[in-house]
Amino acid sequence: MAVGTALLFGFLVKIPAGGVYLLKGEVDDRALFRLLLGGVPGVLLGSLLLAQLKGAKDLVLLLVGLTVVLSAGLGLWRSLKGLPQGKERPHLLPPAAFGIGLEVGFSSAGAGALGTLLLFHATRLSPQKVVGTDLLFGLVLALLGGGVHLYFGQVDPGLLLARATGGV
Repeated sequence: MAVGTALLFGFLVKIPAGGVYLLKGEVDDRALFRLLLGGVPGVLLGSLLLAQLKGAKDLVLLLVGLTVVLSAGLGLWRSLKGLPQGKERPHLLPPAAFGIGLEVGFSSAGAGALGTLLLFHATRLSPQKVVGTDLLFGLVLALLGGGVHLYFGQVDPGLLLARATGGV
C-alpha cells in the first residue's frame, strides 16, 4: 500500500513544479523521450513484480538499497576523480532509465536522485534542464506506477487524500 500511495502522492506534488519547468522551456524533449523509452516499461514491470512479490519485501528492499548505494558511490567516485563532463551519451538513457523505472515501481523512490545523476553523466544539459527533465520523468513514472498499484488495490485513498491536502 505504501508504494502505490507514495507514487500517486509524488505525481500530484510534481504537477505544479512540472508545469513551471515546462512553461520556462526547462525540459529537454529528446532526453525526456529517451528516459521514458526505458523508464515506462521499467516502472510498469517493477510495479507488476511488486504486486506479485508481496512476500519478498526483504529482497526488494535489499535491491533498492544496493541500487542507491551503487549510484551514490559512482557519483562520488566521479566527483573525487574530478572527471570532466564528457561527451553526450544519449544511448545510455533508455537502458539506465529502465533500471530506474524498475526501482521506482518497486519502491516509489529513485527517479529524482538517480535520474539527475544519469542526466548529468549522459548529457550536457544545464542544471536547470536536468532538473526540469528529471522532474517530468519522475511525474510520468509516478503516474504510471501509481496507476498499476491503484489497479491492484495497493493504494490507501484516505492516506493519499490526507497527504495531498497537506502536500500540494
